[in-house]
Amino acid sequence: MKTSITFVALVASLLSFSTASVAKNVSVADWNEQIRTLIQEKTAYPTNAKRGGIEGQLKLRVKVSQRRVTGVELLETSGNDTLDNHAIGSVFRLQDLPTLPEGVESASFIIPVRYEIKDQ
Repeated sequence: MKTSITFVALVASLLSFSTASVAKNVSVADWNEQIRTLIQEKTAYPTNAKRGGIEGQLKLRVKVSQRRVTGVELLETSGNDTLDNHAIGSVFRLQDLPTLPEGVESASFIIPVRYEIKDQ
């Protein structure tokens, strides 16, 4: 059995900016890809949930500022506290986020997360 965490359309777009000027250095699309890759690399399937065959999908709103996660809000529960809490904690513990596009002071985006066990 293979387990996976899928970030469905992760960071498809930044929901809000606090900005003084238009981004010039790193494009929003590039930043989106960098943050998506980082979150995927740093998030693992919770061991207890994996052993128990627990799957689920949830949705988080993440706020970032100055290369740090400043807030994580559960928008839709997976129905399982272990999955929800693991996803929130994993994202909140991220450090050294990619630098936001020039002129962007903070951003907020939604991450749909799917924990799934696949037969192989």
